[in-house]
Amino acid sequence: MTPGPLLWTLALIAGCWAQGLWVSQPSSVQGTEGGSVTLPCAYNSTREPRLGSYTWVKEVAGARLELSDGTQEFRGRVSWARDRSFLRERRADVELRDLRPYDTGTYRCLVKIPTVGEGAGNGTWLQVLKPARSGPTDVKPDRFVLLWLFLRGLICIFGLAAGAMGTSLLYQRKLSRRRQRRVRELQAKAQLRM
Repeated sequence: MTPGPLLWTLALIAGCWAQGLWVSQPSSVQGTEGGSVTLPCAYNSTREPRLGSYTWVKEVAGARLELSDGTQEFRGRVSWARDRSFLRERRADVELRDLRPYDTGTYRCLVKIPTVGEGAGNGTWLQVLKPARSGPTDVKPDRFVLLWLFLRGLICIFGLAAGAMGTSLLYQRKLSRRRQRRVRELQAKAQLRM
């Protein structure tokens, strides 16, 4: 006879209670390159913690890189939760500042309470995003600038039209004067022949 689902559930619960410490963290968080992000971690225990500690590690190719000022990759960029937050509020958060592309990866929260035991979170995937580009596409022109450009365009159009009309009128006057001169010349020649 094989154990049923109820028996497996009871065995799982018994195992958790035996441990006495549960660590939880979100599956993923995002931050922007150059910005900062808080990696949240909470724990619960069967006893009131009076003393304890926590660390965060970045999992890289099967190895663990400690998230601390002692690690060159994170030097000067790590802030920890206060001891009071850790013991009273049961928070083990850490803030990582000045995010860099290589910070992308899985981070695991490890909590140690001497009277209870040790526990580890499931890991949080940190994704570092490129900052949004600001440029000409983000610039919105002022309404007055748009109005000025519109009016300037109208002036140019009317100026060209008026210029074309003026040129046309001058051309017609010139033709008219030539015709009148030609008519006079023809009349003068006609009178001479008579």
